[in-house]
Order: sequence, then C-alpha cells, then structure tokens
Amino acid sequence: MITLNKIFLGLVLLISLIVGKSVYGQNTTDSLIDVLKTELKNKKHYDGIKEQKIKSISNQLYKFKALSTHRKYELTNLLLDEYISYQRDSAIIIANKLIEIGNELKDQSKLNTARLKLGKILISSGVFKEASDCLDLIDIRNDSRENKYEYYHLFFWLNWALHNTISDTYYSPSYIQLEHDYHDSTRMYANPKTYELELINIFPDSIYGNRAKDYPKYMDFLNQYHKSEPTRAARLAYMYSYLYPNDERSTHFYILAAIFDVRNATKETPAIVKVGEKLFESGDADNAYYFLKEGLDNANFYGSKLHKVEITTLLPQVAAHKILQTERKIMTFVVISMILIFIILWFVYSRTKLKSLNQKVVSKNEELQTLLHELEKSQKENSWILKVLAHDLRGTIAGSINLYEIFIHNQNLSPDEKKMLEIMEESNQDALNTISDLLNIKSGNDTIKKTETDLDKLIIESATILQYKANEKSQVLKTNLIPVRIFINREKMRRVLDNILSNAIKFSSPASDITVDLLDLNDDYIQIRIADNGIGIPEEFRSKLFELNPTIRREGTFGEESFGLGLYICKQIVDQHMGKIWIENNTNQGTIFIIELPKSD
Repeated sequence: MITLNKIFLGLVLLISLIVGKSVYGQNTTDSLIDVLKTELKNKKHYDGIKEQKIKSISNQLYKFKALSTHRKYELTNLLLDEYISYQRDSAIIIANKLIEIGNELKDQSKLNTARLKLGKILISSGVFKEASDCLDLIDIRNDSRENKYEYYHLFFWLNWALHNTISDTYYSPSYIQLEHDYHDSTRMYANPKTYELELINIFPDSIYGNRAKDYPKYMDFLNQYHKSEPTRAARLAYMYSYLYPNDERSTHFYILAAIFDVRNATKETPAIVKVGEKLFESGDADNAYYFLKEGLDNANFYGSKLHKVEITTLLPQVAAHKILQTERKIMTFVVISMILIFIILWFVYSRTKLKSLNQKVVSKNEELQTLLHELEKSQKENSWILKVLAHDLRGTIAGSINLYEIFIHNQNLSPDEKKMLEIMEESNQDALNTISDLLNIKSGNDTIKKTETDLDKLIIESATILQYKANEKSQVLKTNLIPVRIFINREKMRRVLDNILSNAIKFSSPASDITVDLLDLNDDYIQIRIADNGIGIPEEFRSKLFELNPTIRREGTFGEESFGLGLYICKQIVDQHMGKIWIENNTNQGTIFIIELPKSD
C-alpha cells in the first residue's frame, strides 16, 4: 500500500513538473515582466497624477488674465511638456500656442524651442512632411547649445524614421546619408555630463569591454536616475539595449524603459512595442500579444500613426502564434488528464486488490512474530550448547596439536609431509584460539599476554592480506599511519583489525575506499580509526552492536553472511587491553570504527 502511494505521488509530481516546464516555463526575464504587468494595472493611477498636473498648470494659465507674456510662455511650455508624450492633438494645439507667444515675445530662442517641440510631436506621430517643414522654419545659428543639440537630434531622428519607413533603393540612401550627417552634428553639441551622447547611441569604447560585468550596475543606475530625471531615464534605458544586441539583456532594458514610461504616463512609447517584438522572437507569444495590445492602446490614445502601422503589421502574426500555443496547451492538458485518470483508476483497482492481500500479510506477520520468539528462546539454548561443544572440541584439537609435536620430530618424514603437518598445526592453532574466545565470552577472564609491538606494521600486515578480499569488490584499503610501538597482545589485536576491516569490506559498496588512520592523541592514548563508505548502521542496532546478539545480523553488499559474533569478540579483546571501542557516522556515508588503546602496559 505504502509503495503504491509513493509511486502515485511520484508520478503526479513528475507530470506536474512536465506541465510546469512545457506550459508555464519561466525564464530570466520573468521578474521584470511581472513588474511591468503590475505597473500596467496601476496605469490609471499614474494617468491620474498626470491629469492633476495638467489641471494645476491650466488653472494657473487661464484663471489669471493679468499674466505677463513671459509668464504665459513659461506656463504654456510646462503644459506642453506634460502633453508632449501624453496626447498628440492637445500637444499640437499647445505647441502652436507656444509658437504664437514666442512670436509675441520676438525671442528667437523661445520660438525655436516651441518649434522643436512641435517637430518632435509630428515625427513621433509619423507626420514626416509636416515635421520637416516645421524644422526648416528654425534659425538655429545663434541659439543655445541645448536647442542646437535638440535641433540636429530631431533631423537625425526624422531621416532615420524616413529610411526605415520607406526602405526603397531610390530615396533611402539619401536619407541614410543625411541621418549620418545629422548624427555627427548632434554629437558636436552633446553634453556628456547629462548622458546626451548615450541618447544618440554613442557609448565610450571602454564600456563595451566591461558590459557583461557591469550589467547590474547599469540597471541600478537607471532605477536611481529615474527618481530625478524620469523622462530621460526612460529614453536612456531604451538606448542601453543597444549595448546587448541579440542578448536577453537587451529585452531587460526595453522592459525597464516601458516600466518608466508607464510611471511617467507616457503614451508615445516605442519601448513597450519593442518588448512585444522581443518576446515574440523568443517564442513567448502570450506576453508578446499582451504588450503589443497595450502598445496599440497607447498609440490610439496618443494618436501615433507610425506606431499604429508598426503594431498592426506585427499583431496578426503574434495572434496566430498565440492561437497555436493555446491549442498545444489544450492538447497537452488533455493528454496529461487522460494519463492522470488512468493512474487514478489503476491506483483504486490496486488498493482494492491489495486490501485482502494486506489482511493475509498481517496474519502471516503475527505467525512470524510467534516463530521469532521461539527462535530467540532456541538461540539462547544453542549458545549454551555451543559453549559445551567448544569446550569438548578444544580438548580434541589440543590432542591433535600434541600429535603434531610427536610426528614433527620424526626424522623419516618427507618435506611434503612436514609441510602438511605445519599447515595442520596452524589451522589447529587458529581453531583453538577461536574456541578459547568462545569459552571466554562473559567469563571475566581479562588476563592476556602483551608484548611490545609495532602497531603501524601490524595494521599494514592486516590491510595487505585483506586487500585481496577487497579486490573482489574493486575496493581500496588506504592507510594513514605514524610509527607507534606499544604493548599489546599481537594475535588478539590482529584479530580485532581483521574483523573490523572484513566488516568494512563486507558492508561497503563496490569501488569505494576504506581508510585506516593511526593517531597519536596525547601522552596516554593512541587511536585507530577505520572509516568506510558503506551502508551504515541503523540507530536501533547501535546500543547492542558489541553484545552477543544474533538479531543484529545483516547481509553484506554482495550478500555475504554475518553471524553477529565478531564485534562482540573485538569488544572483549579491546576491554582486555584496558581500551575503548565505539562507532561514529562517517561525514559522507557509512561508519567509522574507533579503537582507543593506552600507550603504557
């Protein structure tokens, strides 16, 4: 039941991830898109602020009839600044009014300023002939640097718009040449301190080498600059996109420019149109359609023919792709729904079928628990029998060793016969030692014979012999040793090392490392640390790990059998050496066996 639940939940999670990636996939532009959408929802608020400013200036302008001509010019100029990117028809009327006041003042610079603003409105509206006629009336020779910059900038913009709109082989070359000429003239009058070079797409050469690293800095700068110069910040954000051609970051700057335009209540806004184009190129037809529709609403509100033509050319293509994407989403949803229905039906069927099976399993578990209790009782009896047998076998093996002592001195034995006797004697000694350990279990016999031994060499011997066993699993025994000479029972400590290293090999994964460290802790103790990357030891086994307990046996990673006796014997031997043995979790995975032994005898 639990396994089926996990499988079901896993399949649902997998399908939801697939849906999320294929239908609702995110990209790095999403956070900025979310901000722009939020600002668009609040555009009535920003438009309201704009209307309040317009109303305030209009009240000052029309309520007081005794205003001087200079004051009328100032207020009309302010009113035009509010309308110039907000409402085309009103802006044209106010610009013409400003021209009339400029004529009354007989001030060429003020008259030029009014005509420059009218020319700007006409160009952004797509009325190029009227814009050209308006600019041709301007005598810029003795005017200010600011007006000269704006004058050449508008001619540069006009010729750029003409060659991009007409795009033919007859007129376009001359427009392109004029565009370049006016661009150079604009550059002459630009003020670098107010970013006027950047506004005509002239950036320092050094900026190109560091643009990837400096991208966050530019974004922060524009957000700060918008607080003091909102209109110029929007234009600058638009121009910064040219630093990142064919790069997602260019879209980021277009989105930022569109965000500023919304906050400024700017309706003459090419930025949001560019956002729609870029998103359409990247395959995001839904958002592209949404922003192009917003751009079309702005163009209708402002009265920009140029942007209307541009948007209405692209919008049908985006709408077609949006329909295709919607159909794909519906098909994906249908397919996934069918898969989910099939999984749910299969799950319900499986639960019904397994219900009766679970009842049988519960019954069998109860029977097994009873059987296990009987086995535990039998195990205790077997342990006692094992001791009795070990005692009797010890006598038999001791007799066999005595026979060896008699036969080995026979001068008539051949070399092969002597070799066989020596092998038999070694086997008998090993068997006798093991039986002695069994007999000493819980006997309280802690007296052992110790000799001064090179512990580091003993570890190397044990690791060298067991490396052959480790090779079967492609494991590597590594040693990090220091020279240590202490009093121990060499054979018993060898048995401890062999047992723990054998366990590490048994319970470690193939092709893993097993490490033996020998540490000199202080003047009193040394420490042996044997670390593996194996299957680890469950928490419930730890308290009884070094006890004589047959229930904490587990198979090795290759199915090797375990008897649950070795670690108990290791604990007995370490205790006899007045030492300690315990385990810790390895940092990565597996277990660390730690043996601490006193240096003094």
